[in-house]
Amino acid sequence: MILGIGREAVRHVAVDDDDVITVALKTEIDDNLRDEGFAREMVNKIQNMRKSSGFDVVDRIKVTLKSTDKVVSSADMFADYIKSETLADTLEFSRELSDGQEWNINGE
Repeated sequence: MILGIGREAVRHVAVDDDDVITVALKTEIDDNLRDEGFAREMVNKIQNMRKSSGFDVVDRIKVTLKSTDKVVSSADMFADYIKSETLADTLEFSRELSDGQEWNINGE
């Protein structure tokens, strides 16, 4: 009897191994992961704005966001996370902003 073992590529799975262990990672990004990625990027951008604006680490802020439906939906879903990470008392959504800073968040 001859037995053969081979590899076959699987969509949305990254595989690597050494002589001891093989690791497979699912690389497909579902809607929840995409939304979480938008939220994490927003936190990063807001934190950078806080720093460049001279806020102290303990200062509370108010955040107003105008963006695409995807980003607004993600921010709404992860609003508590965004507010807690950035010390924002409020996270509001607006159709118009007179001032602020424009960002590219994951292509949006």
